[in-house]
Amino acid sequence: MGGNAILGKTSLWTSLAGIVLPICLAVLATVFVDDRKKLDPCMNLCGLLFVLLEVAALGCGLGAIGTAAGKGGLAIAGGLLLLIGIAFTVYLTSPI
Repeated sequence: MGGNAILGKTSLWTSLAGIVLPICLAVLATVFVDDRKKLDPCMNLCGLLFVLLEVAALGCGLGAIGTAAGKGGLAIAGGLLLLIGIAFTVYLTSPI
C-alpha cells in the first residue's frame, strides 16, 4: 500500500510541476531572449516539457488510482491533456 501512496503523490506533484515549470521557463525565455527566431524553439521546448510531465503524471495516476493523490493527479493531468488535445485539434482544423 505504501508504494501506491508514493506513486499517487508523484502523480499529483508531477501534474502540478507540469503546469508551473513550463510557464516559469517561458517567462524567463521571453525576458532574456531578444530575437524572435530564437524564442520559438524555447516555447516549443516548454510545450514539450508540459506534455511529457503531464503524460508521466497520467501514468502515475493510473498506477495509483486507489489513492486520493493518485485520483487528483489523474484528474489534473487528464483534464489538461484533454483541453490541449481539443485546442490543438481546433487549431489544425481551422481555416487559415
